[in-house]
Amino acid sequence: MSDQTKKCPVCAEEIKAEAKLCRFCGATFEVTRRGYCSTDHAMMEVDENGKCKTCGNEVMDIRFETRLIAEGGKAAAASAPIPTGDAVEWVIEPIRGEGVNWRFNGVFMDALLIYVIYAIIGTIITLPVALANPEGMNDDLAAIYTGGLFVLYIAIWPVYLILCETIWGMTPGKKSSNLKVIRKDGGKIAWWQAVIRALFAFVEYNPIGAIVIWLTPLKQRIGDLIAGTLVVNTAKIHKVEFRGTEVALEFHDYRRVEFGTITSGVIHKFGMIRQLELDGVSPQGTPVKMKWLGQFQRHEFERVCHELEHRNGMTFPQKIMIWRLIVLLITISCLLGFVAILLAPSLLNSMR
Repeated sequence: MSDQTKKCPVCAEEIKAEAKLCRFCGATFEVTRRGYCSTDHAMMEVDENGKCKTCGNEVMDIRFETRLIAEGGKAAAASAPIPTGDAVEWVIEPIRGEGVNWRFNGVFMDALLIYVIYAIIGTIITLPVALANPEGMNDDLAAIYTGGLFVLYIAIWPVYLILCETIWGMTPGKKSSNLKVIRKDGGKIAWWQAVIRALFAFVEYNPIGAIVIWLTPLKQRIGDLIAGTLVVNTAKIHKVEFRGTEVALEFHDYRRVEFGTITSGVIHKFGMIRQLELDGVSPQGTPVKMKWLGQFQRHEFERVCHELEHRNGMTFPQKIMIWRLIVLLITISCLLGFVAILLAPSLLNSMR
């Protein structure tokens, strides 16, 4: 741990020395900057420019003194805004990994995709062998062929995981579940971290792996603990910073979207699903668009939308997601038709 970082006394995670909030557990701190003043010959409180607040001279050996104000937790972190100068910062939810239920969706989708890849490669390999041996393979060749297919199936998993997570930080299955693998400090994972996660995946897709995720504070499996990674929900917001009509939103994957001015906003709704679409201009004058899936943080979603409307003097229209309604109706119709086909023979027999 360097002079630029400190350990949170609540969750023991490493955070920036000047941090007033632990991004992992939501604990809040009072932070004081002190440095040695050659005029006063003592450690004095320092302003933002690195000068002594008493005499205004430059100081040396600046250090941060931290006092815990409140322990974290989702409810505590999101309960009240934290003022930072003339800005207001709302902590929506501390950054932590996703649990077993949401990860399972991604693993299931990846398993289906890997099976399809295996079937395609297996077919490509099988056809030449079958054409070359129309009367069938002998026992030795059959054993080699079967063993080769087994090795292929085992090899596809780690190669698939390593390539996808190194290049994009996510697999197609994770993307479908809004999941992404990041370093604990928010950066893109390195290839060696992807290798560690892939190798440990072989022994963690079982109840033991699920138990480890449930028990660890940041919802990490063994591979995550060793590699120093988190699997976060990219749709969740960590904090929102307000400064007048300006707003900055920081997501759990450390993406940061900044609006100098919001020109329009729409809230799309369907059942429990909530999605906020914002259009505006960045502080640098470039166009900005953002979508926030708010069903993962329902209460906080309503608070942020209300605050954005209030600060910008506008009301966001609410629209029903028609395409989701159409998909739902088609799905219900297909299910009813399938049930009708299954029940039709028995109904006809009973009518005779």
